[in-house]
Amino acid sequence: MLTTYKIHDLYRYDCVTCSVQTLKTYVMKRCLFALIAFCLTAGTSCQKEADIEKEKAAVKTTIEKSFEASNEIDFDGMVDFWVKEDYAFISTASNETHALIQGWESINEMVEGAKKWGLVEAREAGNYQTEEPFDFSIIRVNGDVAWVQFKIKWSHYKNNVKTGEDESLELYILEKHNGDWKIACISEVFTSGYEAKAKVEDNGSDDDIDGDK
Repeated sequence: MLTTYKIHDLYRYDCVTCSVQTLKTYVMKRCLFALIAFCLTAGTSCQKEADIEKEKAAVKTTIEKSFEASNEIDFDGMVDFWVKEDYAFISTASNETHALIQGWESINEMVEGAKKWGLVEAREAGNYQTEEPFDFSIIRVNGDVAWVQFKIKWSHYKNNVKTGEDESLELYILEKHNGDWKIACISEVFTSGYEAKAKVEDNGSDDDIDGDK
């Protein structure tokens, strides 16, 4: 009986020991799998964020280079940055006027017309304007589409002497085509000049009132 008891006792001990070892192995495997999953998820998330930041930088570079082409009066460079589709779009508004250009053909016609304005000759004579993008407050990238908000400082020169400055708020929509970011839409509102015009109008009203007296 003693022998039998010891055998049974050893059997139960072996079972318990086996169960504990199995439980430990199970817990360790679960922890290991969870750790691997966390690392993979974190790594994917970090990589995705890095890719987005890379695309944001590429979008900003495209916009800046488009202004470099404009400042250098490089007409071929200007059109190269555009999406050549019917939905391409430009709208601009100021305190004096507004304009709307719909479709790539119309945009291209505008650029071709600008070649006849004598801009190159005027620049050589010191009469020109420069456009400086700044304050990129919003750059959002979603797949192959980007949405950008920033400002432009427009500086005007006559005989190479700065005569004035304007500022505008810009909204650009870009699309990625064959690995390159292209401009699809520009919405532009000039934010300077309104106070000056209001002052002139107020002075004019005051003069009229004084005249009536």
